[in-house]
Formats: sequence, structure tokens, C-alpha cells
Amino acid sequence: MIKQTDTGMDVKSLMNWFGNRDVDIKIGNRTKFKVVGTWLFIHNSAYKEVELYALGDNYGECVNSWDAKDFNWKKANLLNIIEEG
Repeated sequence: MIKQTDTGMDVKSLMNWFGNRDVDIKIGNRTKFKVVGTWLFIHNSAYKEVELYALGDNYGECVNSWDAKDFNWKKANLLNIIEEG
């Protein structure tokens, strides 16, 4: 099951966002994502990193990434990451 937590974006919108930027992304049952403001955090458990994207960006390039092993998905932590950015 795809995990969406606190998102204002559904899976179809997520796929469209990447597709509109010519980014081929596989959203599967091991994908978790969370939108905080204008930022998208996404992780597919087939990979080792949580990636951060700026939703206002026209290119769909990863802005930053973190080791997914002990990544804290709590909103307070995500806000802290954004503020430190």
C-alpha cells in the first residue's frame, strides 16, 4: 500500500507532477511521501534515501536527500529540515 501522510497531494497528482517534468518515477506499494507546504519528501523502500523536491520547481530535480534507515517522518522534523535548508 502506498503511504500518504498529511499530504494535500494524492498519488495521481504526484505522478502528474513528476510526469509534467519528464521525470520517470515508479510509485509502488513501497512508496511513502509527505507534502509539507511547497516541499515533497518521498521514499521508495527499494532505495536507501528519502528525497526532497521543491513543488514550485519546474525541473523536478531532487534538492536534498537523507538516509532512509532512521528518517523521522514527523511533521515537526520535516519543518525543521525545511527551515534549516
